[in-house]
Amino acid sequence: MEERRPYEEQPVDLNPDRRDLMHRADAPVRKADKGRRKTGAVVFTIITVVIMLLYIILLLGIVFSGGNDPVGDSIIVIMVAIPILVILGVVYACRERMKEIEGGEWDEASKY
Repeated sequence: MEERRPYEEQPVDLNPDRRDLMHRADAPVRKADKGRRKTGAVVFTIITVVIMLLYIILLLGIVFSGGNDPVGDSIIVIMVAIPILVILGVVYACRERMKEIEGGEWDEASKY
């Protein structure tokens, strides 16, 4: 009977073809998948930014068409700051996702 070794001590050359595909970032399938994943992240970011910008424009339209109410204006400023923070957060998350995809970390969330 063969002795069981921990995973780290298993021989690496059990299936060299599979191992090679797993570690090569320039494999054709991975390149296509990388492009698809990048496109999805960018499209989601653009859609979210556009929706938030439309929300900001709507709020600013309300402010400029209304009267002079200092309390209402301060609330509008807070309400405009929230989508700006959302835009910054989504753009930051997209940049981080691009780094993950370039680094070969395809499905980081699936580990958890």
